[in-house]
Amino acid sequence: MAVYLRKGDYVMKKRLKIVFGAVLLLVVIVMASFRYYAFVSDMIYTESVSHLSEIYHQSNRSLQNFVEKNWAGMHMWADYLKDVSDETQVEKFIEHAKDENGFTDFYFVCREGNYRTVSGEKGYLDLKDELPELILHEKDTVVNSVVPGKPQIMLFLTPAVGTYQGFAYEAVAISFNNSDMVKALKISAFDNTASSYMIHTDGRVILDNAVNKQQDIYNFLAMLKKYSDLGSEEISRIQNELKQGISGATVLKIDRTGYYLVYEPAEFEDWALVGL
Repeated sequence: MAVYLRKGDYVMKKRLKIVFGAVLLLVVIVMASFRYYAFVSDMIYTESVSHLSEIYHQSNRSLQNFVEKNWAGMHMWADYLKDVSDETQVEKFIEHAKDENGFTDFYFVCREGNYRTVSGEKGYLDLKDELPELILHEKDTVVNSVVPGKPQIMLFLTPAVGTYQGFAYEAVAISFNNSDMVKALKISAFDNTASSYMIHTDGRVILDNAVNKQQDIYNFLAMLKKYSDLGSEEISRIQNELKQGISGATVLKIDRTGYYLVYEPAEFEDWALVGL
């Protein structure tokens, strides 16, 4: 027996096909849009990370050159100073070196860590086990230290034997506070809209070149743990890569603002350069 569709059923069926086709087309468009968005996002991320990594790699290289230049200069200064007995001449020489190289202070240091400066200042540098090792093995070193009543400083030390104002020293040192170090390195990225840090692989901050700095950061990884949207596993992964000397990058949010995080090891000590 033949079955005939009523006109209304036929129209309804046709409409359903059209609606289904439209929905299917919309789904395809949405999926394609998501894929395209993901593709563009990946491309932007890759290009941005590549660009940022290159900038911070140059900053890292500048730091290495800066360290090598300081040590080369200090070797010459140490050779010169051991043969100069005129204290006025010594003072003028060190002031000229300070103007030329931008360091904060110059120290004559004994094995125990006591120091003397050309201005007559006396004190003690907390160098832990670094100074005896420096003197025994005659090896240049750079460490963080604290002078009582002053901000943390970065010290470059080299073995040198001599006497100044009756003070027998076995090393000379120059120091940089944070602002002098940043100025000497001329670290800047994206017209000062990007922050950079030199840190130990455990996160302790050595050099802070933050933009719009509202408070001092003592441990960069602890800051990420407290304020960013990165999980503990991701932060642990970053720390492990820092310890292994592996460069890397990721994206994160701090106070609902998105950032790129780029990091790479320095070429000496257990330091790493971090860009945010």
